[in-house]
Amino acid sequence: AGIYVPYLAHAIDQHNEAANDDDFKPNLQGFAVGNGVTNYDYDCSVAYVEMAYWHSLVSQELHDKIKAANCDYGGAYMEKATDECLDYLNEFGAATTGINIYDMYGICWGAGPYPQNEEPAGKGFPHLYKGGKSPAQTKVWTPSDYTPWLMAPHAPGSKVLKELPPCTFGSGLLDYLNSDEVKQQMHIPDYVQAWDLCTEDVEYVIQPKGSQWIYEELAGKIRMLHYSGDIDGSVPTMGTLNWINSLGWNVTEAWRPYHLEGQVAGYVEAYEGGLTFGSVHGAGHMAPQFKPYETYHLVMNWLHERDI
Repeated sequence: AGIYVPYLAHAIDQHNEAANDDDFKPNLQGFAVGNGVTNYDYDCSVAYVEMAYWHSLVSQELHDKIKAANCDYGGAYMEKATDECLDYLNEFGAATTGINIYDMYGICWGAGPYPQNEEPAGKGFPHLYKGGKSPAQTKVWTPSDYTPWLMAPHAPGSKVLKELPPCTFGSGLLDYLNSDEVKQQMHIPDYVQAWDLCTEDVEYVIQPKGSQWIYEELAGKIRMLHYSGDIDGSVPTMGTLNWINSLGWNVTEAWRPYHLEGQVAGYVEAYEGGLTFGSVHGAGHMAPQFKPYETYHLVMNWLHERDI
């Protein structure tokens, strides 16, 4: 969403600028992005390595080695990282392999209904193998599949980074959408392939430019919200705040907490140009999934231009 939502908004804005008076012009008022990649020099691995250290997931020794080598994991393809630094990143990956990168305090799920590291003895992973049928999901998807920008090698033919476990629970959704009853109700013919969480059939090339430039170009034209679940390791809040600070925009509403039912639900800050940042406290990468009430409060109040 951090790429295609801003690019879509920019395309609509460009269309409206060039359109004639009698052409249809979508009434673009703004856009919102949650935990979205925006600037590869600040987001993803750059921020996750720091976030993991400050959350006591990696050793002081490894952190010191990364700092001493001046490792820079920025760029869409980590083109700035040396082989030494990629070795340290592999070491980092091994240390955090059991952590759900999308929800750092959440469960690391496996391919079945059981946590990744707690397969019940003698049960295996039967959840996807009902009635002797082959599972709809035949591959273990990694963060490189879900978030390919996160652990990308820095150049073709370079040292390939080890992949972390996905930790994402999708078995129930797979079972539901591929059940005969649901397929019949949705009028899906038998010849249509099984529904899956991801596909390798879409050709997608990561562009190094990211989308920060769109925020700059649309500043003052439309309203923009960038919200962030603050325990997401794939696109951490730290990276989001770093690229926002790099804009150098004046603050129009000072950093403050917002509350829901007497509890801190997150923090907000607003800037010139129509940009608002909001964190969702205790939420992971999919903030509406992990903290639905808090995220709804933040987004809907922003949408209706009410106090958050």
